[in-house]
Amino acid sequence: MKPIQVMLLAMSLKVSLTGTDKTDLSPDHYFINEVWAKVGELSCLKCHQDSGEAEDSRFILQETILLNGKALQTARIANFKAFAKMARMKKVGHPPRLLLKPIGEMDHEGEQVLKPDSTGHTILKAFVQRMEGKSLSFKTIEKYKPSSFFEGVTMIENESLLRRLTLSLAGRLPTPKERQDIRLMGLPGLNGILEKLMAEKPFFDRLKEGFNDIFLTNGYDGNGELILS
Repeated sequence: MKPIQVMLLAMSLKVSLTGTDKTDLSPDHYFINEVWAKVGELSCLKCHQDSGEAEDSRFILQETILLNGKALQTARIANFKAFAKMARMKKVGHPPRLLLKPIGEMDHEGEQVLKPDSTGHTILKAFVQRMEGKSLSFKTIEKYKPSSFFEGVTMIENESLLRRLTLSLAGRLPTPKERQDIRLMGLPGLNGILEKLMAEKPFFDRLKEGFNDIFLTNGYDGNGELILS
C-alpha cells in the first residue's frame, strides 16, 4: 500500500471515530432550564455536593444560584458533565444509572427522590435520549409545578398559635375574647388581635428588650456610654 493511501485511510478512520461521539459536553438550554433547574438543583444538589451526605460518591454537583459570569459557566459545565457521565453508565440491557438511582431501583443512600414517570424522571429520560443522539419520543411537561414548600409540615392549632404569639409579643396569655375570636374567625381573626396586641405597652417593652439584646442600647446601667467603661 502506498504512503498516500495509508495516510488517507488513517484520516478516514479518525473522522469516523470522531463522528461516533455525538455528545457535545457543554450545557445547553435544555440542561440549564429543564434538567438542572427542575431536577438537579431541587432533588440532587442537597446531598451530591462537597459538603453533602453523598460527598464520597462519583456524582458531585456544584451550586449555581449565587454565581454569575465565568464562575457560573464553569459550574454549569461541571454539572452537565456529571449528569452526562451518569447517563452513560449502565449495564447491558438496563437503563442508565441516572434513571435507576433516583427512583430507588439501585443502591442509593438518598432512597427514592423521584417517582417513576414523574415530571422529574421524564426530564431525565429526555436528557438520556439527547445524550444518545435519539429524537425525543415524548414531550416533557413545560409548566413544572414543584411541591409546596410546606408539604409534610404539620401546622399547630389556631389557639396554640394565638397563645404563642401573645406570650412572645406581650408576655401574657390570650384573653377569653381573643380565644373566642380565633375560634369563630380562624386565622383571619389574628389580624385584629395582632393590631391591638402591638399597641399594648408590654409589646413595646418587649421590643426594647429585643433591640437591647442585639445592639446593647441600654449599656450596663441604662446608659450606652457606660458600655465600654
